[in-house]
Amino acid sequence: MNKIENRTVVLNPQIVYTKDLIDHILTAVSPLINEKELQFETKYIDLKFTYVRLDRIRFQQIFVNILSNAVKFTKRGGKIRFEIERLKLEDGISYNRFSIEDTGIGISEEFLPHIFEPFAQEKSELTTGLVGTGLGMAIVKELLDLMGGSIKVESTQGVGTRVTVYLSIEHVEPGAEEAVQMQNKEQKDLSGEKILLVEDHPINAMITKKFLEQKQMDVCHAVNGEEAVDMFKLSGIHEYAAILMDVRMPVMNGLEATRIIRALEREDAKTVPIIAMTANAFEEDIRKGLDAGMNEYLSKPVDPNVLFHTLGRYAAKD
Repeated sequence: MNKIENRTVVLNPQIVYTKDLIDHILTAVSPLINEKELQFETKYIDLKFTYVRLDRIRFQQIFVNILSNAVKFTKRGGKIRFEIERLKLEDGISYNRFSIEDTGIGISEEFLPHIFEPFAQEKSELTTGLVGTGLGMAIVKELLDLMGGSIKVESTQGVGTRVTVYLSIEHVEPGAEEAVQMQNKEQKDLSGEKILLVEDHPINAMITKKFLEQKQMDVCHAVNGEEAVDMFKLSGIHEYAAILMDVRMPVMNGLEATRIIRALEREDAKTVPIIAMTANAFEEDIRKGLDAGMNEYLSKPVDPNVLFHTLGRYAAKD
């Protein structure tokens, strides 16, 4: 969190198709929505799907956090509405409004000014115990500040909450569409490759496994670093084309698991690609991962195209 405030987070703008961007966000939260049997509506106003340039990972992180909070505080069978409006397009910049409205427990007037404070909590008569947004909304606010956006939260206890984000996005010049299409065509064949997925969060594991299996990859799942080390020890030499390693896990974290795997006395221990997946892809964390023997870091929520491109560089068939 303090790394964002100190501006050691560097934005990585990429060309992306807006429909793909939104679809990936909805895919990430749909298991949570379905689990609580919520009514979910998406509405677009004056929005034309086109190519834009932005940091897709940070953009997704913002809206997955907001939508996850909406799901968390909305009772089973409630409603969530996600509305996106292009307010104007001027000099290659689109000015947009994103609104997430829920029928959840709401936020008191007293707590509302503290909504962006890390781990702020309030006691609600509508739930047992304390409720809070953890680091989620604090990170959202800092990322939006970094991206030149703004956020407003309106809420009534017992009625629901509306979160409104204003963000300007750069439209790309003519011809960029072809560049993206060529980049997608260059994605390498990953079918049949065996991947060791190390992830303790069941929903994250399910989503990532689904993405990989859509590319016909064979996925083995470990729930912590210790289990991953054991599975690697029992595997055949070069059996795994790559290891996707969460960093923060119980029992044994991803950094320790990576160190142990790299120290094993076997031919592929030092060469198997180990790709970190974490919500904390800051410069200091990346250095620690590289020092432990990781090849690369991917920020959560992981963009499927970035994931496939990364695996293609390390694990794909020639």
